[in-house]
Amino acid sequence: MDHALTSSSAPAYPADAHGHDVILVDGLCVFCNRLVASIARHDKRGRFLFTHIQSALGQAILTRHGHDPSDIDTVYLVTELGTPRERLHLDGEAGRIIWPSLFRIAIVLRLVPLFLLNLQYRLFARVRYRLFGASSTCIVPTEALRARVLGGSASMASEESTPHPLSRELARSPAPPTGHQGSPAAR
Repeated sequence: MDHALTSSSAPAYPADAHGHDVILVDGLCVFCNRLVASIARHDKRGRFLFTHIQSALGQAILTRHGHDPSDIDTVYLVTELGTPRERLHLDGEAGRIIWPSLFRIAIVLRLVPLFLLNLQYRLFARVRYRLFGASSTCIVPTEALRARVLGGSASMASEESTPHPLSRELARSPAPPTGHQGSPAAR
């Protein structure tokens, strides 16, 4: 199920993002940031752009679609950003769009019931920090990848490592944040 807009007023998205598909990822998640690099490497047509959920752009997109911007345990894909056909896709539904566009064999995801895909995404989201870690800094390694990252995050705009806006929260917490109230699993 896609999620249509809840408001008729469109936020000011970056002009170069208009009409693109944008993947929103958890900026603290080491695995998620590596996944972005992998998707970009395989996305030869440049279909996907990226932003962190925690960025101002990520927050604006989620708020516009009526989703809790603090829910970092969900995979989000916005298709046709800034157009009347803009839609937000979550978890397994997002995967059914992303992976087949990169790997033809991934078309088999359409055979897997959506509730199973969603369950798999939710279970992995709960353990990703334990398996791969969390980082309060973000380094986008290549110029080509930096060109595809939206949101104006200082840490994403240069090769230098800059503290992530949520680094203070991460430092205070003994374990990375999980199971946010706004997550679909909690609804």
